[in-house]
Amino acid sequence: MTQQHSTSTTAPRFDRRPEPSVGCAACGSTGLDIFYEIDSVPANSCVLIPTEAETAAFPTGRIRLALCPVCGFIGNTAFNPAVMEYSSRYEPSQGFSPTFRAFARSLAQRLADRYSLRGKTVMEIGCGQGEFLSLLCDVAGSRGIGIDPAYDPVRTVPSPSGPLEFIREPFGPSQASLRPDLICCRHTLEHIQTPGLFIRQVREAIALRTDVAVVFEVPDTGRILREGAFWDIYHEHCAYFTAGSLARLFRSSRFEITSLSLEYAGQYIVLEAAATDRPTSARLELEEDLDDIIESVGAFQRRCAPTIKRWLGLIDQWGRAGERAVLWGSGSKAVSFLTTLGIHRGIRHVVDLNPSRYGTFCPLTGQRIVAPSELKEIQPHHVVVMNPVYMREIDEELHRLGVSARLWPL
Repeated sequence: MTQQHSTSTTAPRFDRRPEPSVGCAACGSTGLDIFYEIDSVPANSCVLIPTEAETAAFPTGRIRLALCPVCGFIGNTAFNPAVMEYSSRYEPSQGFSPTFRAFARSLAQRLADRYSLRGKTVMEIGCGQGEFLSLLCDVAGSRGIGIDPAYDPVRTVPSPSGPLEFIREPFGPSQASLRPDLICCRHTLEHIQTPGLFIRQVREAIALRTDVAVVFEVPDTGRILREGAFWDIYHEHCAYFTAGSLARLFRSSRFEITSLSLEYAGQYIVLEAAATDRPTSARLELEEDLDDIIESVGAFQRRCAPTIKRWLGLIDQWGRAGERAVLWGSGSKAVSFLTTLGIHRGIRHVVDLNPSRYGTFCPLTGQRIVAPSELKEIQPHHVVVMNPVYMREIDEELHRLGVSARLWPL
């Protein structure tokens, strides 16, 4: 029998108020401004849950986003690391999408060419199961060192061109002796509760080696604020950056910014830097965004609230009409979308390309995660696409499966 879930999530609040209890985790300033709160969200969005019975009791956390008006950093001041799980059950990989793989390969080729990495050593902080590290070493002919406490050796993809070494622990001072030629860190900094301290540790590990290239990639919070994209706010992400706030953090930690760009349809920030002992000042166009951040934070409720109302109305309308709807993409966006809206029975299935996720369930709301092939039986009327960048490949897959459904991009 299918378990019936009661609503266990709470609606977001947009009341503005000061945050007197903590300072900025990036620059240390006080006088933070809270602007977005939710009292109960899944502690993790990407942990594999094997049974529906386990979903309702999944650990929860709180979100209390606060803006630093000095540097523009936004942090979750209610983040609770004690409820987090980064184990072999944590499965955030996007590498089963052809669109994402093409982006990763393009980035790897660019880094290999720009920094002449053949025969050199690349270190990736937060390497997951080593997909990008293996790709980069393959493209560049490099040796790779991956650092991640959630690394699972059974799931490693080997690099044909260069040896890989993995360290199953968080990055810290103990890795200073590894002396890589390039340090990359993709979609990890947003999970670090103390990003200021973390970037200083990276700088200390480099020491006087100003020839070491540093490449960081994070989600662009500027887009989240402008679009009212509440589905891109979740407990795992305790640190939210715009291009300018990320650059300011690196400059304050004695880095010179050599490149700063918005990529992947404007969803990701890619920052490239080199260590320096001289003070540096903003010189790239994307750095000058502090006024825009403050304005966007002020407008977030105005942009977010109508979007929440629209999606609740659509899902209710489909249910009343007896029309089946599924989500495509079972990662953090889907979990945040479902729990923020409190959707339990209006959507019963979530589709994903990652075989590791098939047959598992979404935390709290309990949707079953299925392979695209199951849509032939489900025959949905509506497919809500969690990331518009995948619209073309999803449309092509539905056509191949013989599924006629309307696509609704977020």
